Amino acid sequence: MIVAPLMDPIISLAFGLAVSDGKLIRRSAVTVGFGVLAVIGTASFSVGGSASAMCSRRSPDARLGI
Repeated sequence: MIVAPLMDPIISLAFGLAVSDGKLIRRSAVTVGFGVLAVIGTASFSVGGSASAMCSRRSPDARLGI
């Protein structure tokens, strides 16, 4: 799944590769790297507090539709 704020740096990286612009490639790769680290860091903090909510959604109950 792609995170929407990372779409522009990914497209910029692809364009930099297509036109062989080293500065654009480097800047885009750094931005994508920081973005991925931020997403992983945020996800690791949020998983700890909401683990029970995610586990309850993993096995739905028939009563939820009533």
